[in-house]
Amino acid sequence: MTSVNLLHARAKMPQPMEESPSSLRTIRFTNLGDLIRAIDAAPGDALRVTNVSPTVFKGLDEGYETHKIRLSVYNEDCQCLMITVPTLVHEELGGTLYGQLYDHIVRMGLGQRWAYKGHATFYNTRHSTRSTGAKQADSSGGPREGRPRPRWPTIVFDAGYSQTLKDMRAKARAWFADSDHKVKIVILSKLVPEQRKLIIERWEERQDGGVVQVPGCQQRITIAGSWVNPSAYQVVESSDLILSFQLLFLRDPGPGEGDVIIPIAWMKQHAQQVWETWDEVNEESGEWLEGRCIMLES
Repeated sequence: MTSVNLLHARAKMPQPMEESPSSLRTIRFTNLGDLIRAIDAAPGDALRVTNVSPTVFKGLDEGYETHKIRLSVYNEDCQCLMITVPTLVHEELGGTLYGQLYDHIVRMGLGQRWAYKGHATFYNTRHSTRSTGAKQADSSGGPREGRPRPRWPTIVFDAGYSQTLKDMRAKARAWFADSDHKVKIVILSKLVPEQRKLIIERWEERQDGGVVQVPGCQQRITIAGSWVNPSAYQVVESSDLILSFQLLFLRDPGPGEGDVIIPIAWMKQHAQQVWETWDEVNEESGEWLEGRCIMLES
């Protein structure tokens, strides 16, 4: 068996999803120069940084325009910071789905009543039982209307392939709690390189006993690709992605308005395009820059 075929044979072996290894690198903050060099050398789309004081975090956040450091989530209690490394794959994974949402909003004639909040920094609502800190989404947005005008987005998109799905789900739960439940929908897009899968989860809160709001995954879409060339993509579970108009705009829909429905056929094409970008990036480099094995000669 050739080296390439051996790699593919190993990749096709069934692996429990929750046991997929994390390629996340962790460093200790020393100075800005070393941090920037670590980001440039990061093997994936995220980097965990420890020893980040509130003063250092404030400087990194305020210096975004200069240093272009994409912050993901900061916990002041443990002084830990997650940084997003904007690789080509990450940007396509995190931005394309939001673009589809916005297209639907424009077609309903609501483009001017929707605010794109991008990956602006949102500081946690302070509570005695909650850690202080801040978050940035890969993409986010919300309605312009409201008294007072909504500051938090109603929907956020978080994408990745270096972080584990468990860590991404923890961040989804935190978006609801830390915004004091002003965030209504969290969309997770998780690429699983070892299994050539794209997992998309829609998280919302539900009432428990009529009082407590409990976040949970309300819809899961899994699209799996084969290792043959060209690869074929199959929807393993779920159907069209449905985003509630009421949760997006904080009101009932009017005439010509309704839930945003992103067809599963589009999701399948999206998965194929993301993997094509993944393959192009890694085949050009000839090494595991984004989680893929070195292409060996037979």
